[in-house]
Order: sequence, then structure tokens, then C-alpha cells
Amino acid sequence: MEGDCERLFIVFQVTYNVFDQSIAALAKQISESGGRLVIKEALANGRVFPNPQFANYKPHYQKMEKLALKFDV
Repeated sequence: MEGDCERLFIVFQVTYNVFDQSIAALAKQISESGGRLVIKEALANGRVFPNPQFANYKPHYQKMEKLALKFDV
């Protein structure tokens, strides 16, 4: 957190999941400054589960299936 500004928030609700990790760099700054994160959409609104309606995610589903088999989960 930059500057000499007074902090307005200490808890931040953010989207974070395997498809959206855009908050990662900022999350580290928040954590290091004593802030807390509340993760929302951790399961990407259900898109982490194979679904033919999300055809553009098929390569991701294949990768996750490979990892699941590798780690027996």
C-alpha cells in the first residue's frame, strides 16, 4: 500500500480462482500490510466443474482431469 494515506479498509472481498488470479500481486501487498482477504468465486461460479455449456474451458478441464488423476483426487 503506497503513500501516507489513512487505510479505509482492512478486509477485502476478491474474486480468486484457477481462472482468475489477477489479484495475486495485490493480495501479497494487502497481506503484508496486515489486511485480510475474503475469497469469492473460489469455484469460478461452477466453471471449475466440467460442463459442455462452457466449451471454451475444455482445455482447462482436460488439464484439471490430468492433475486429478496424477494426485488421485
